[in-house]
Amino acid sequence: MPADAAVRARQATVAQRDGAGPVVLYVSSVAELKGGAETVLLEMLRNPGVRPALAAPGPGTLEEFARRRGIPVHRLELGAVGSIRRPVRPGDLGRAGRDALRLASQIAAIAQATDAALVHANGLKVHVTGCLARLLHGTPTIVHMHDVPYSRAERLIWSALSRAARHTIAASDICFPTGTRRVSVVMQGVDSPPAPVPRTLGARPVLGFVGRFHPFKGVHLLLDWFESVTAEFQDLTLLLRGRADAEGARYWSDLQPRAQRLVAAGRCRIEGWRPAAEDPLADIDVLIAPSATPEVGPRIIMEAMLRGIPAIGYPTGGALRMIPRPEVGALAANADQLRTALRRLLDPACYAQVSAAALAHAAAEFGIGRFWQSLSDVYQSVLDK
Repeated sequence: MPADAAVRARQATVAQRDGAGPVVLYVSSVAELKGGAETVLLEMLRNPGVRPALAAPGPGTLEEFARRRGIPVHRLELGAVGSIRRPVRPGDLGRAGRDALRLASQIAAIAQATDAALVHANGLKVHVTGCLARLLHGTPTIVHMHDVPYSRAERLIWSALSRAARHTIAASDICFPTGTRRVSVVMQGVDSPPAPVPRTLGARPVLGFVGRFHPFKGVHLLLDWFESVTAEFQDLTLLLRGRADAEGARYWSDLQPRAQRLVAAGRCRIEGWRPAAEDPLADIDVLIAPSATPEVGPRIIMEAMLRGIPAIGYPTGGALRMIPRPEVGALAANADQLRTALRRLLDPACYAQVSAAALAHAAAEFGIGRFWQSLSDVYQSVLDK
């Protein structure tokens, strides 16, 4: 370990013994709330076990959140690194090489200026440049992987990052190739609503989707499945709450004929995002997350279960870990499986049982306190080495 990094590690250990916690510089490659990874970053900034600082590429929601909490904020200049998109190809990283080196120097300088014991990189662009900062400047970088590597090239990049980083945090064990070393799996956590209680099923139940209107989220599957089951479940309404970003605009446009057909029949409502102060799951009796593309989350399943809302997930990725048994929810990969799940969950007695079991399961597994403690344990383990 380079001398300056060793000094910061010793300082952090002393600070934590004194109850202050280590200084952790959180580095983001985006300024706004793009998805679940950025929401997790906001929660990490709230961790009472650390003294956080933030480095982000410009004004936005992350910076505003940090400033309101009195957290030091630093700006990053991404340059050509900012243009890298998935699917990632090694050549993309090579073409942004010069700016990647500059960004690595920025991260190292900010870490030194903030006396950071650890740099926590959150996002692929800063994973790469944070690892460069470690290799070139001795910056003690942890990378936090929220994404599943879908291609062989991405699996190679993920493995290389885990070797170059001081340590790797994975939001799920599906984020890394089997056998990768120096990886700690820390499932994200979410806040519980005040005094959550099990729910009872309403007379006109609502099946709800909350999230981006994007191919990865499986909205097209949901529309197909729902059309197939409407005749059996006459009182059931579908609620689509979210929006399409630039990547999903064409996709959402192509889905309009199917969506509007259901709206015209009085079987579907479409709403935008709810303001931050409002409950995104309001008026939903059963949540559905039909993400056929394996996801680490979906995070919305956790949020629903913590409110006692039974959830139906697609049987792949993180949903399998969030809904491990029928007592706490359901899984569906086609219209027939959705029909079976709804027959069970729309029975009032069964609904009440699943609501109570989902709430208890989520409180034990997905609480924010458990997440903060797990993170702090990883930090201290890294600093102790």
